[in-house]
Amino acid sequence: GRGFGRGGGSGSYTRERSKGYAVQLRGLPFRVTEREIADWLSEAGEPTDVIIIMDKTGRPSGQADAIFSSSREAKRVVAEMHRRDMGHRYIECFFEGDE
Repeated sequence: GRGFGRGGGSGSYTRERSKGYAVQLRGLPFRVTEREIADWLSEAGEPTDVIIIMDKTGRPSGQADAIFSSSREAKRVVAEMHRRDMGHRYIECFFEGDE
């Protein structure tokens, strides 16, 4: 298992220390925090890290990577949380793991 190779953000910081299985989240509220994302995901899995992706101007892009310790947990999060609502928005979850 490798971490996430291609962050969708500006590339200004790649958090190499985050080894694990990354679930990509899209459609997030712009004001959401890492803690709120982790809490939202917690009914399906416990992320070891959450990285909010910034756009070119340094603002939140509405995307984040949630890192999980196993591919099974990452797949369960996608299966249970894809297109679930966070507030007034539905969140898309993608896992491009070791199929």
